[in-house]
Amino acid sequence: MGVDSQDIIANVGGVTTGAVSTVSVGSASTAIAAADATRQFLSITNLSDQRIDLNIAGGAAVSERGVPLSAASGEAATGNYTAIGKPAQLAVYGISDSGTKSVAVQTLTTA
Repeated sequence: MGVDSQDIIANVGGVTTGAVSTVSVGSASTAIAAADATRQFLSITNLSDQRIDLNIAGGAAVSERGVPLSAASGEAATGNYTAIGKPAQLAVYGISDSGTKSVAVQTLTTA
């Protein structure tokens, strides 16, 4: 049996709340996830047909810099960023060169 992110988080203090949302990322730097000291898991998946670039260090996103999320291919969303623990607590911003595109965001937090 494999270990998933919820197992890891449960072992370091437990998960009390989970959330799933969709964020529209524009051609200007867009806030995807605000900083949150209780967040233990963060997953961002590109649902669009275009590349999206992330700044995972809390500053404005810049096109073709930072963490690239590749475009979804057919029905498969292939571009994904996942953080666990302290890195998951930072603010994340994204930018799309081709206008408004969607990302799915999942978070798990502790009390």
